[in-house]
Amino acid sequence: PVKFVMNGVQFQRDDLELTNQFGKKVVCSHWEPAPQYRVKTRLPCIIYLHGNASCRAEALECLPLVLSSGLTLFSLDLSGSGKSDGEYIS
Repeated sequence: PVKFVMNGVQFQRDDLELTNQFGKKVVCSHWEPAPQYRVKTRLPCIIYLHGNASCRAEALECLPLVLSSGLTLFSLDLSGSGKSDGEYIS
């Protein structure tokens, strides 16, 4: 879900697309507290890189631990994986 509540705190997922050096789309997600629940303007962020033949959804497994620790989580579909462009996984 784009918005969800965990331990009484509302969080949100923002999806975005980046372009790599080859002009290919890289699809990403960033999970963070909703603005009214942020304790600071800038929060530390964990960058999660998925395993071979997987996708950014693999990061959901560690989401409760990361968010409850006051951190944000950023994950991406590496080239050739998930919703990102690319013929080869890299």
